[in-house]
Amino acid sequence: MKADLAYKILQEIFSKEIPSEPPGKSEKLIQIIIHAQIILQHIHLYWYPSLSIDNFDNYENFWAVISYPCLDALFAKLNVFIGFLLISISSLGVIFCGFITCLLLQWYKKKIPFILSRSLKILIFLICHQYYLPIAISLCLLTKYSNSTLTIIEEYECNLSSSPINYGLFGKIFGSILLTFHLLFSLIYDYCNFNMDHGVALRDITSRITGSFDALFKMTTFINCILYVVIIRSNYISYLLIVFALNTTVLFKYLYYLPCYSEFMNFMKILVQGLLICIILFFILGWSLNNASIIIVLSIILTPFMVILARFIITFRLSKLSNPAFVVTEKFLIFELSVRKNIIAGEMTEELIKLINKNYKANNDKLNLVVQANYCCEKMDKSMLGLMKISRTNHHGLDLPVNYQVFKCKETLQVLNSKISDGLRLYKYLLEFRATKQGDLELCEDFLKLIDRILEKNSQLYLLKEIISETCINIEYINKQYTNLLKMIPDSTVVLDMYASLLVDVIGEPDRGKVLYNKKSGLGGKETQVRKTYSMKIEETSCLLIISGSVCNMGKVIYANSNLMRFLSITEEAIKDCYLWQFIPKPFEKNHDEHIANFIERSNTHCIFRSVPLFLSNQNGHLVECYFNSECIGYEGEINFLSVIEPIKGRNREAAIISLFGEIYSHTEKLPELLGAVEKSLDGRFLQEFVDNMDFKELPVNCLWVTTVYNVINSKYSEIGLFIKEKTIGNTKIIAIYASCDREEILRWKSKGAKLAEGDLDERKHHTLIKIEDDTTTEINLKKTEKGDDDTKDRKISDIDAEEIVDDEGKKNQTHSSSSPKKMLSLETKALRSSLRALSVMKYLLLASVITIIAYNIIILIYISDAISHANSLETLNDLGDLAYLTAQISLISRTIDTSLKSGEVPLYSLTDLRDRVESIKTLQEILLTTYNEWSFCDYSKIVRQKTIPYWDYLDLPEIKHESLHTIIGMLIENTDDFIAHIVSNSSDYKANLYFIIYNGLGISFKETRKAMVGLTKCEHDRVIELNNVRTLLLVVAMVVSGFLASFLAIYILYSDKIINTLWEGLQKKVHAGYYDFRQILLERLSQLHDQQNDYEEIDANLYKQHRPQKFCHSVRYIKRFIVFFITAGVLYIVTSYVFYEHIHNYLYYRPTLMYAIISRRISLTELCFFSNEIEYQYNSFSLDKSFTDFNALSDMKKSYKAALADLLKTKNTMRDPHVMALMSKGLEEMIFQNIDEVPTFLSFGTYSAMAYLNFESQYISYDNKKDDPGFIQNYINQMNTMTSQLKIASDYCNSDSKHLISEQLEYLKYFIICFSIFIVVIYVFYYYPYLAKEQKILKRLTKLITVLPLKPNFVQCSDKETTKMNK
Repeated sequence: MKADLAYKILQEIFSKEIPSEPPGKSEKLIQIIIHAQIILQHIHLYWYPSLSIDNFDNYENFWAVISYPCLDALFAKLNVFIGFLLISISSLGVIFCGFITCLLLQWYKKKIPFILSRSLKILIFLICHQYYLPIAISLCLLTKYSNSTLTIIEEYECNLSSSPINYGLFGKIFGSILLTFHLLFSLIYDYCNFNMDHGVALRDITSRITGSFDALFKMTTFINCILYVVIIRSNYISYLLIVFALNTTVLFKYLYYLPCYSEFMNFMKILVQGLLICIILFFILGWSLNNASIIIVLSIILTPFMVILARFIITFRLSKLSNPAFVVTEKFLIFELSVRKNIIAGEMTEELIKLINKNYKANNDKLNLVVQANYCCEKMDKSMLGLMKISRTNHHGLDLPVNYQVFKCKETLQVLNSKISDGLRLYKYLLEFRATKQGDLELCEDFLKLIDRILEKNSQLYLLKEIISETCINIEYINKQYTNLLKMIPDSTVVLDMYASLLVDVIGEPDRGKVLYNKKSGLGGKETQVRKTYSMKIEETSCLLIISGSVCNMGKVIYANSNLMRFLSITEEAIKDCYLWQFIPKPFEKNHDEHIANFIERSNTHCIFRSVPLFLSNQNGHLVECYFNSECIGYEGEINFLSVIEPIKGRNREAAIISLFGEIYSHTEKLPELLGAVEKSLDGRFLQEFVDNMDFKELPVNCLWVTTVYNVINSKYSEIGLFIKEKTIGNTKIIAIYASCDREEILRWKSKGAKLAEGDLDERKHHTLIKIEDDTTTEINLKKTEKGDDDTKDRKISDIDAEEIVDDEGKKNQTHSSSSPKKMLSLETKALRSSLRALSVMKYLLLASVITIIAYNIIILIYISDAISHANSLETLNDLGDLAYLTAQISLISRTIDTSLKSGEVPLYSLTDLRDRVESIKTLQEILLTTYNEWSFCDYSKIVRQKTIPYWDYLDLPEIKHESLHTIIGMLIENTDDFIAHIVSNSSDYKANLYFIIYNGLGISFKETRKAMVGLTKCEHDRVIELNNVRTLLLVVAMVVSGFLASFLAIYILYSDKIINTLWEGLQKKVHAGYYDFRQILLERLSQLHDQQNDYEEIDANLYKQHRPQKFCHSVRYIKRFIVFFITAGVLYIVTSYVFYEHIHNYLYYRPTLMYAIISRRISLTELCFFSNEIEYQYNSFSLDKSFTDFNALSDMKKSYKAALADLLKTKNTMRDPHVMALMSKGLEEMIFQNIDEVPTFLSFGTYSAMAYLNFESQYISYDNKKDDPGFIQNYINQMNTMTSQLKIASDYCNSDSKHLISEQLEYLKYFIICFSIFIVVIYVFYYYPYLAKEQKILKRLTKLITVLPLKPNFVQCSDKETTKMNK
């Protein structure tokens, strides 16, 4: 059971050596230090920094210093609290890993290293007991301050920052889990790390009856820590009152139950709780009186009085203990306290034992039986009785602490008794023998199924493999079982005979079988030379019986050997449903089960009979005489009765059980014939009817008669001797009469002191004529005292060196036969090696395929992630767009200011607007240099640093110059600043500055910037295309490698088909060659050894004759399985390529297009506004044509307007592209195409409609052939500014949304790849690898069967004479 595994681990970890001497001053001093530290740690929980009590600041340092044993406070003072937290977490992790390691070791039946168990115990003591409180506080703080807005850890006075322990939501969850584990480990420590055996109470100071109250204290401390970090500041008095109530409850429990056996430890427990309660009361009083001095004064002064008070209340409690008889029905903890002194002193009177049993019956407390079992072992020196007591209960259920104590007690007593008790060893041997015999039966049946299935026509391969595996597993199991039996009883001729015949006839190992046969023959002359208690030759000389002692099957026969079944004339099938009372002679069979139950409950010994002559009733109801040995065995949570029965042989007599008046209750089979009766049964008849001279009303017992009886059949009188014997068995008296016509038997009675009936009857009653203990016919010589039985010493079982033989058997069993390789044919050997190699290659090829798939996934994921991280960063495109927009805005604003000065109209823009644009463009100028590396891969990036952009300078017209974009922006800023300075100074000498601003801001330099934007968009497209090409190349490489591996795998599969079939054909041929011989051997074994009828159908003779070796298509089966793997890999490639990657590719490709479209619309709208205004001014004297008559670098205004309008209309189609729209989130799509809230009316239906509206307005201004109203122009400018601002929002929105969308798709791809890779690894590790390993194991087992199947007898057991000759 899983619980047993956990209990076993806990027993290993918390096992402790019991001191040989009572505890001295050093042990008590250690306990004082431990408990003093616990008190000081708890004081830390009763105050907090800046407690609002008058003068508390004056004493805060005092309370802080005495709280330093609470290590979290000390580490916080040293400003290394995070170090303590990490140590705590690491320690809990080490404890957890230690438990997991122990669990794995126990699971695989390995011994837990001593250093591991001791280290775990020490670490658990430190973490979960000694420093339980500070670690609990630190974990509570981790949970509190993770994912919290609090910046300071308020529980400490040094104002530590909470950021080192703020791990967000993960910290809350992880902290809660750690708190749970911390509490769990602490409870485990309290419930398991103590000894509840009263026998060691005087030597082990920590021994106690239960750990529940220490665990309760830990629970209250845990609640205290949680309240401390949650409500101490907000509800201080409520907090103290709750803590006071909790500690008072713990104090009452300790005082009432006094759980520790040591008065000193009870005193320490109560003193700790008493001091904590007093200190809490002092803090409550100080808070109520608003005086901190009271707290410290009372704490110092009243502490010594608490020591006296604690001693007094313990003495008072002990004086009030009730008489055990008055509390016998109370809880066991109360009852145990009343009898504790008697148990520790070993003064358990019979009356006290009855009270303990009565208490168990009243409460059914398992601890009661644990105490009884320990007492039997330690004080009574009867460990078998203790094991019987503890076996009355189980360790199952939810009361885990109590179940652990039950389990520990059982395990300890079982180990002890396995070494010193012959009865338990015999019982374990019989259980092993029964299991071995059942395994032998199953092996024979498996062989029968195997040979029949192999010769069947069109046998199914998977069924053959199952049977082969099952058969080989059973061979290994039965070898191990027989080896264990021979280790337990090396000279058991039954086991030797069964094992030898199995090796020779079934498993095909004649050499080992011959050794065992010879050993058995050598034991023949020594069988009766040695007389031992529970002789290990019982299988040959004794009758063995195991009877159930469980409540549900009381008295049921669990095991009976063949000797007993012959003795009782009953079959194996019949005895399975029998109960013991059925073999008890009349009239004693009634209520026999109740006697068994009473013995289990009340007995103070586990022995029932020791060589007691008894009668049993056989299947026919006749008496049979025997010597009866029986004892109660507790083992593995069950109580059973083991009986060794020695039939009384060689006695020429008959017997009957009669009443004092001569009524015959039951008799032996031949008694009627001896008495001359015709009837077969004399039950209910009287003895006086058949014997002369017996006219007594009551028969005189223990007397001998020699009388005559009349034989009705031959009408003759014959002389017989009658001996009437009174036996007392327990409280039962039995009157038995023995009858014999054999003179020697009668003389034997007389020689043993029997007097004739004519003597004084009173004198006869005082003589014992037969002493069974002196009978030489028994082969069992039991010791006379029960104590002596428990202390039996180990003895030599056989004169033969059994251990050497058993070790040799074990070695042969491990290799299964040292001669097996010699028997293997070279063809079979080569076929096996080739098959194993082929299957190993299949495993490696599949592993290589898994690695290829995972490697492809990792590489493509890394490459795509890198590309996405770059593509998602389109800030340069945004910067270029903002730069082009700002230069156009500067040109527009400068021109409107110029025209307003010349026309005298109200300016459409102000100098403030111009200054804002200049400041913004200055920032962009610096950004151009810092972000250069991000788009340096693109050829258009050279405009930033190289002199490739043309520009016009008014002073050098008509010469065109070239500079870098960064320099031109600087020159634009400089000219704009000069323009502003002239305007501010009311100077009109700004013509050169205005020329530079307009003809470069919207002219030739501006166009180069727009070209760079287009070029950068194209470069991004090219990068995505290159990414797709690389991805395609990787996919092709992965598929080629996978295809190559699949092809190579297919070749090996086809290659393996032939060599594997070679092995199968070899098995079929060998089975076919010796089918009938081997089948007959199995049937004879089943019939003779296992009493199984010959009801196994044999294969049809025609089918046998027509049988041809069947060829199996192994390759088809392998290919069917492996093709699924490669189809799965193909699905991975398809899904990653055409689902996830296709989306990512489209998003990456069209994202720059969408970004450019939105940015370009913003720029084009500014251009339209500029050229619309210029068209409006074309007939005025201050138009550009007339202002710069020398050289006008711009095209005709209407042509320029149409070019800007064409650029704008191109983006309209782009926005409607389905691929582009797929990049839009729902919010962005609504902003562009549907509606926008809280904006002017023209924008309320989205930027797309608003753009059409402004486009119409600009065309109206440009082509109405009249001067428009200034208010209309102003409104248009305002709408344009609002529109460009909204487009900026849309641009940012698009940038973030599309980035998130692509990142989301990448995350989906990551999750898919991770999950699929894990899936691939899992199906390889848990399906394909085990499958191929299983196939290899099946082939080994198949070859093993070919080599060991003894299809013709290889060895015949020698007769006794032949053996004697061989030995000579």
